[in-house]
Amino acid sequence: MNTFQCKQIKRNIKQFNGLSFKKKCILEIDELTIQEGSILGVLGENGSGKSTLLKILAGLSDFEGSLEYNGQLIKAFDSNLHKNQASILDINSLPKSLKIKQLCELYNNIYIDFDIELTKKELSVQNISLNEYVSSLSKGNQAKVYLILTIQSNQPLIILDEPTLGLDLNSRKYMYQQILDLSLENNNTIIIASHEIDEIEFLLTDVVLLQNGRIQLKDSMDNLLENYIEVNIAITDLDRYQNCHRLNERTSLKGMSFMLHKDEYNCVNQHTTDELHNDKNNRKAKLSDIYIAHTTIKEAV
Repeated sequence: MNTFQCKQIKRNIKQFNGLSFKKKCILEIDELTIQEGSILGVLGENGSGKSTLLKILAGLSDFEGSLEYNGQLIKAFDSNLHKNQASILDINSLPKSLKIKQLCELYNNIYIDFDIELTKKELSVQNISLNEYVSSLSKGNQAKVYLILTIQSNQPLIILDEPTLGLDLNSRKYMYQQILDLSLENNNTIIIASHEIDEIEFLLTDVVLLQNGRIQLKDSMDNLLENYIEVNIAITDLDRYQNCHRLNERTSLKGMSFMLHKDEYNCVNQHTTDELHNDKNNRKAKLSDIYIAHTTIKEAV
């Protein structure tokens, strides 16, 4: 079953140009399907539309177009989106005047499946006292509290916008593993926007890359990692690839390095897939390689 089906989604804002207000489109999604139980990574540069998309999916922004959630047509600010989801759209938005134990009680009252005892245990593991006020915590520990509360809410839909902002490397890895464990155990649908691309790669089942408010790339992680290859060659061999669509071309220790779709590589070299992977001059692309290639596209000359 599809969790979300988006068609012709637009988000417009009014922008003052010095003389008058004019409408500006900051997000335009022709079509996007998010499958139940998937972990979708929403990637893109600053200002690409990631947060805008997540707010729409969380039911916290107006929009134009057609949005279905579990087969039901959804309107802007629709309460049906709020019933079965937990979200972090601003990691610094926890109420500063509450104690941690009060937050736990609040979440326990809101979410039927919230595990308050496990939450307290996780907070103890992170050396966060229940009697501390949110305002007394560092930004990193506030992020930990927010993530632990959201994960333990165990909602069918979890939306996370830069949820590990301010966390150290070890804490980020720990929290990513908690997110993955939650999904594997309960088949939650998780949508996460992050700039920590290498760190979240192991989490994701699917990827959407936004650029200037539009989808630049969307695919499953399996397809992306299988279909792109990093090629390292001597400059003298570059002519063989002159008609290829070379991505992220740059100098390397061997001469030149660039990314190709495997079909183009095989066409040039007459390789089978097995031979392609065994070629010592090649390596499978990482998600961050694919991200850089598609956000800095430059045609080969």
